[in-house]
Amino acid sequence: MANAAAPTPQANMGAPAPRVDARLKVTGQARYPSDVPVGNPAFAVLVTSTIANGRIERLDVDGARTVPGVLDILTHDNTGELKAVKFGQGSSTSIEDLGPEIRQAGQIIAVVVADTFEGATEAASRVKATYSEQTPSATFGSPGVTQEDATKVSPQHKHVPQAGDAEAALAGAPVVIDVEYETPTQHHNPMELFTTTCAWTGDRLTVYEPSQFVYGLKNGVAQRLGIDPDKVRVVSSYVGGAFGSKGTMTPRTAMIALAAKRLNRPVKLVPTRAQGFTIATYRAETLHHIRLGANRDGKLVGYSHEGFEVSSRPDPYVVAGVEDSA
Repeated sequence: MANAAAPTPQANMGAPAPRVDARLKVTGQARYPSDVPVGNPAFAVLVTSTIANGRIERLDVDGARTVPGVLDILTHDNTGELKAVKFGQGSSTSIEDLGPEIRQAGQIIAVVVADTFEGATEAASRVKATYSEQTPSATFGSPGVTQEDATKVSPQHKHVPQAGDAEAALAGAPVVIDVEYETPTQHHNPMELFTTTCAWTGDRLTVYEPSQFVYGLKNGVAQRLGIDPDKVRVVSSYVGGAFGSKGTMTPRTAMIALAAKRLNRPVKLVPTRAQGFTIATYRAETLHHIRLGANRDGKLVGYSHEGFEVSSRPDPYVVAGVEDSA
């Protein structure tokens, strides 16, 4: 009866396979990374920037430290041991520091750690940042936006081989369609929140975090902390949805690992749903200029497709473009 509910496989279908995790998931017994119990955890809450471009001139944490149970506050002034990491050229996994430079709205600028989640939340609300703000460039047509060829951003992108003279074909076509299409920014919003729990046993670190690439996370955290990757173990029994947003190294992981190391105590972070829009990757806005040239009988004689994608100056990662298949 194991596959009684499965449909009879059609020619284009594989054989039905039982979902070994289905019962745990539908009964609520599946333990996601944020559900994993650890002994005597401290709780972390993020403080994120309220501007999109500029610099932190002053970060006042005095009020936060008066909240009972506050154990530590990580800022750009006391986390210099974290190493800068960038995986390859033009990679979406580049890791921004806590500041003082602000390069995106909602950038992590401090991590408050306390004995309780409520205490950490209260303390985080009392961290006050003073900024010198600059005008951000947010989308196509925004002041200050510049354009760069994708082939100059990443060596994996190549120019499309041209088949004939498209401009001449379009100019001579009896019928021409010239249109632009756009796709909006798309945030993944997975069911399981972005979360990190870190615990040290001696010089060995265990990270509980939903991840689509545990080995990449393991090695990235090791690089950030300046330790041997063999000293890091990543546990991700269930991902809880991701759509690509949990496939890379994250800014928060090494911060939580550092906090746990300082306190010699496990630290658990569960960012808010709202923070998930700015602390994780997402699908960028795109613009497409498409031209089709045809004879009156409908036969295509010319075609041109120019694609544009919003990226960023600190990390000019692009998904669009033609990759080298070699």
